[in-house]
Formats: sequence, C-alpha cells, structure tokens
Amino acid sequence: MASIKFAKLVSAGLGTSLGIYAIRHKQTHRNIVLAERNIPEGLETESNALNNLQLLNVQVFGRHGARTPIHIIETIEHGTYLPAFMGDLPYTQIDYEVKDVSGDVQPISLMENSYRDNNRILKGGVYVGQLTKIGQDQMYMLGKTLRKKYVDELKLLSPEIKDNEVYIRSSNVERNIVSARCAMAGLFNTAYTPQTNGPITIYVSDATNEILYPNTYHCPTMRTLFGKWIKQAWNLPSTKRIRQQVQERSDYVEKDGKFLNLIDVRDDLIARKVRLFHFF
Repeated sequence: MASIKFAKLVSAGLGTSLGIYAIRHKQTHRNIVLAERNIPEGLETESNALNNLQLLNVQVFGRHGARTPIHIIETIEHGTYLPAFMGDLPYTQIDYEVKDVSGDVQPISLMENSYRDNNRILKGGVYVGQLTKIGQDQMYMLGKTLRKKYVDELKLLSPEIKDNEVYIRSSNVERNIVSARCAMAGLFNTAYTPQTNGPITIYVSDATNEILYPNTYHCPTMRTLFGKWIKQAWNLPSTKRIRQQVQERSDYVEKDGKFLNLIDVRDDLIARKVRLFHFF
C-alpha cells in the first residue's frame, strides 16, 4: 500500500496505497477532524461549530492502480500480457527518490524479488504483480481529483510540490511506489508545471517492520490465524458451493485437500478484464 501525507496532506502506498495522514485536532464533529477556531459565546451549536472549523491536515489512503495478475488459474488458457502494456507514461513522470523511513537507502524488497523470478513470467513476457499503463493513468487521475479538492478549492496545498507539505509513504513494492509517483504527478500537475524544489521523497519500510498490509511474512501468529480463517471461509456452505461451481467450470480437480482459492481466481479474472482496455 502507499500513503501520501500532506502535513497539510498525505499519501501512502499500501497494497499500494495512496494516503494522507497526520491530523491535529481540538474538536471532532461527525468524524470530521478539524481545528477549532474561536466561537462566539452562545453560538456553540453543531452547525456553527462546523462552520467555524478550519481544515489543517488530510489523510488519504488507497491501493495501487491496475496491475498484472499475481495468481493465475492453471487449468484454463492463460491471459496474454504484452510488454506494450507496461512502461512509464510521460505525463506521470516526476523527479523522486525512494528512502527507508529512517532516511537511509531503500531496503531490498523480498516481495518484489519474488515477483521478478523467471519462473513467474506471464504469457506475453512480463512479470506478475506489475503496474500497467492503465494503472498509472488511474493513479494520475486520482491525483488530479485530489488537486481539484485540496489545491484549487480548499487551498490547503501549494500548487507546486513542497516537501514540508506532503509526506509520501509506500510499501516497498514497485507497483505501489510507482502508483504514489503517478498520483503525485496528477496532484501537482507536473506535466505542465516545472518541478523546481528538487526530488520528492517516497518513504518505505523493510519487510520485517512493514505495517501497511497484514504482514504474514514476519508474524507467525498472523500467518497461522490467517491460514485457519481461509480454510474455514472456503468451507462455509455458500462459499463452498460457489467454489465447487468454479472448479467444475475451470476443470480443476481437488487433490490432497487442495482446492481452488477464489481470491486467486478473482485476481486472474480482474487482470484479464482490465487487460482488454489497454489503449496506450
């Protein structure tokens, strides 16, 4: 996931995630966290209180854009993912650097390395789990939506990138880092406005300390509980019926208690669906 923080606004990359966090507040109304202005005595109604609040910080969290599948259904013909679907869109480019949250160099990403194994090349010649051009455009458009709200309407952010206004946090996976980059390009209109304040920093964490996704890699307890939950969920009567129907239609035969994972099925099918719209 990725997260973008605007000290005034924030973005983060979870699965990616795009996020904005860090909010100071004195008063909360209807889950809106804002700083309290001075309210004349006798006018402390909820409506007046809201009208007299000032926005200080915003947090936005989101996932990455469209990507190639991580899981595929082995028993049906594989989808084709061409190199033409990949690569950087010029208008999403931005001057940036990636650092550890401590400020040190970017740590090695074990997860990313697992995606770039030669045994995980998809039909067509690209790796699993990679952001596509459509995914880049999606995140760029998200950035433009944020710009309209927080730059043009609310004047919370400066029109150009300033490190003291934005904090970007991503998980250490390439699709999430690039998603955060694309969102920032849209947010600050870098395709048309020169970036004069130097590179912006996207912060990541090593796998052991990552908190932006359920970290089953380095939490044995979570891994055990997650495995039990998945097994129980797939054997609920309604879920089991759907799973068996999908297995039958995809010629999948259960063996040694191993059945088709519906999450993996969805991953494959969604990627195939988006693949049809590559027009770049």
